[in-house]
Amino acid sequence: EMTSDHHQNTTQVGEHEGGGDEKKVRERVEGDLTDDDLKNWASPSCCVRFLKAREGDVEKAVDMIKKAIVWRKEMKPSSLLCPDCSVDPHSHNMRIIGMEGQGRPVIYTCFSQALNRWTPENNMKHLIRTLEDASIILDNSSVDKWVWVIDFHGFGVYDCNMKTTSLAVSLLDYYPARLEKMILIETPWMFR
Repeated sequence: EMTSDHHQNTTQVGEHEGGGDEKKVRERVEGDLTDDDLKNWASPSCCVRFLKAREGDVEKAVDMIKKAIVWRKEMKPSSLLCPDCSVDPHSHNMRIIGMEGQGRPVIYTCFSQALNRWTPENNMKHLIRTLEDASIILDNSSVDKWVWVIDFHGFGVYDCNMKTTSLAVSLLDYYPARLEKMILIETPWMFR
């Protein structure tokens, strides 16, 4: 009986969080979910995240998730590997280093430890792989956000690549409402 009450409370919290609109979002994109990978990805909690990112606006959330579906079909992020890291595992330095006190995965990156960070496309593939791995952890836990630590030690003028920045910012639309906090270490003067 206690388990049943607990389950009812959990269900109510989940429904309240998306207001039931996550079902509307899922119904509107159902035809776009052409394989099991996409169907699993577009879970109720995924739909809630897209709703949160668009402040509960169903139309905007549907538009956003449809763009993410097209991107996932093209990029196949769940099976994507970083081409640089398959040759040299030290090419990039972005990895999950553990969990913080609330059980959130901690993503860490340090510029001085990334030996091959000059190709924007490969940097994005590495970022996608890291975010996919963190998403898998979140999807199998009671938390839904990660913490990202960026250590700017070794950051220089050559790291100011607008293409990399633009790709990274656009990529975050495909992982909405996942970032709990970002911690910046040795931040260059231009970011202060």
